[in-house]
Amino acid sequence: MEVQYDQRQYYEELHRVTVKRPGGEPLGLTVKAEGECVVVSRIIDGGVIDRTGQLELGDIVVEVAGRPCTSVDDLMHGVGVSGNSITFLIKKTPPEDLKKLSISQTPSLRKQMNQKANGVNEEQKVLCYVKALFNYDPKEDSLHPCAEIGLMFFQGDILAIMNQDDPNWWQARLAECPGPAGIIP
Repeated sequence: MEVQYDQRQYYEELHRVTVKRPGGEPLGLTVKAEGECVVVSRIIDGGVIDRTGQLELGDIVVEVAGRPCTSVDDLMHGVGVSGNSITFLIKKTPPEDLKKLSISQTPSLRKQMNQKANGVNEEQKVLCYVKALFNYDPKEDSLHPCAEIGLMFFQGDILAIMNQDDPNWWQARLAECPGPAGIIP
């Protein structure tokens, strides 16, 4: 089901957010276009956005780096020219529309989970461990939603599964390497 947005109706409650990303680190999020709006659809565990908590699932990106953002390409261009500090102008999606966007966790539920997880070590955030039965390179996968934040692994690697909200694309990290998760099939 596609939700139609008229971006102009969302200008009443805008928030300016500046995200600092050390060394040009990937932001750790994926977005989707809904009409002329760009909506945050996934936040990667341990990524810049997750660590800062400044953007939430369902946020509508109105501007990036002072430029209007009406497509995923606009977002990518704005992020690319911003360097280590990116300024977003965002609008919150009304809670009743989150389900229509197929967002599995409401922002308030995600905040509660993150607050509980802040006092928890990395091992306690792991849902399960799996052993890779094949080699995988996200840059060679034409179906990957965002190869830049995909996780490459090799047969025999042990993967720590951090998030299974999306039935097709889980968030995982190599068990031996603590750090941000990546997306795997």
